[in-house]
Amino acid sequence: VAFRIEGRDIPIVHRIIKVHAKKDDYFKILTKEDMNAVDDRGLYSPGQFWLEKKRYYCYLDKCHT
Repeated sequence: VAFRIEGRDIPIVHRIIKVHAKKDDYFKILTKEDMNAVDDRGLYSPGQFWLEKKRYYCYLDKCHT
């Protein structure tokens, strides 16, 4: 998945390691870079534990601007 961190201009492309799904097609994702020992929560904004749809813009073959 490709996503941007608030306040940073460069997009990040990392693997999805967990999906937290809810009703009505709403879900959150947790990402991890392959070379890192831990997930990406340290990269996310303070207090943010999951990426929501508004934070990422490419998932598999569907991209959002």
